[in-house]
This record gives sequence, structure tokens and C-alpha cells, in this order.
Amino acid sequence: MFRNNLKTAWRRFLRDRQFTILNLIGLSTGLAAALLICLWVSDEISVNKFHKKDRQLYQVISNLKTSQGIMTMDITPVPLAESLVKEMPEVESAVSVNDFFNWQSREGILSSGNKHIQAQGWNAGKDFFNVFSYDLIQGNRDQALADENNIVISATLAKKIFNTTDNVIGKTLEWKYPFFDGVFRVSGIFKDPPANATGHFDFVLNIGVLLKNDRSAKNWTNCLAETYLILRKGTNVDRFNEKVAGYLKTKNPGLEVFSLFLQFCSDFA
Repeated sequence: MFRNNLKTAWRRFLRDRQFTILNLIGLSTGLAAALLICLWVSDEISVNKFHKKDRQLYQVISNLKTSQGIMTMDITPVPLAESLVKEMPEVESAVSVNDFFNWQSREGILSSGNKHIQAQGWNAGKDFFNVFSYDLIQGNRDQALADENNIVISATLAKKIFNTTDNVIGKTLEWKYPFFDGVFRVSGIFKDPPANATGHFDFVLNIGVLLKNDRSAKNWTNCLAETYLILRKGTNVDRFNEKVAGYLKTKNPGLEVFSLFLQFCSDFA
């Protein structure tokens, strides 16, 4: 049976080679496209799934009402994270993250002795490593960002600047940036963020460094951070969104043009 089918197919091929080749090319192209789409979809849905509490992890988004319509932004006031933890029982933990100290440059220079490395850092609240599941090779995730003089660096950065990841805790690094500089003590080393992470960074400083160097950052009227939070299990997200929508107005009446809502962190690619 199989042999007969094979003979029939071969005879058809010999009778109309051009048509058969075109069909084969079309079939191969379709299969290749389908495979690429599957790989892309698989990669997209894996974004930020490495976080242990990814189904409870949300980013706070704001809608700004303007004369031209609604503008949706992923930046919020720096004090928002700490305030939500204190005032909203549904919030298990929250963190403010600033990955753009200013709009001109995201990178500065970290130095140790004669070594000078260009690096990109984030400012984040002390619970950063509890909200996000970046693995710490060294250091305590509860204490790594507890002090404004602390700096937590990636394994790759540690190897570049110290040639090792061993016995690095307690060493100091000098940070120079267009608008501020300082000396910080290494308090932890984290594995480099995986490929399916939304953000990639070389080190993390305490959010207090931002507040110290930009006093306006503590104002509710300035949006200089991204706010991420872990909702307690069983929280009704729709009801929480209703509760938090006008939250900024309670801090400053002039912020009534802003409306907050939550979106899964994994929905951002």
C-alpha cells in the first residue's frame, strides 16, 4: 500500500514538477512560520514567571485624565509603595523601583581601585528582593537594601570588578553619575536576571539614595518610580482596583486627575 502511494506521488511529481515544488515550498514556509510563532508565544508567556509569587505580583498603573484624553503611565510617586503597605491590608508587601534616575542617562561608573566599570543601576525599596525572586548568591534578602550605604551587585559585575564572587561582602565601590556620586558597601550578590525577566540591571541601591539626591522625589506630585506589590492570597482584584482608584487624591487633592489600577507584572514584556 505504502509503496503504491509512493509510486503515485513520484509519477505526479514527474508530470508537474513546478507545481509540486511550489506546494512543498509553501508547506515548508507555513510550518516554519508556525514554529516561530509558537516559540515567540512561549517566550512571551514565560516573562517574569520565575518570580515565586508571580500570580500575586502586580504593578500599579496610573491613568492621567487630560484635555486630549486618557494617558496611561507605569510611573507613580515614590512614597506610594510604603503607603499602600501601611494603609491597605490587602497588600502583603510593596516596593518602589527607579530605573531612570534622570531622563538623560541610565548608566554611570562603578570603581574599585584602578578598575572602572560602566554599569546600569536601579534604586529600590528595602523589600526589593522579597517582592522579586532574584536569587542572592551572597547576602540576606531582608537586610541587603536596609541601609542607604548598601549596594547589591550582579555576579557578572562582581567578576568584572573583583574577579570573583567570593569574599566580596563588605568591600566598597565608588559610584559616579552625572548628578551624584558616593561610596557604597557591597551587601549582596545576585544571579544575573534571567532572559525572561522584564528588567536587566547590574546593581541595586536603596531608594533613599534617590530621595537624598533629588528632594522632589519624596513629593506625591512627582512620579519618579514604578510601584510593584504582592497582594495577599484571596484578594478580589476588581474590588481592590475600585478601592485604590482614587488613592492619590487622598494624599493631594490636586491628584484627582489620576486613577490607579493594578496589572499583572507578567503582562509587561
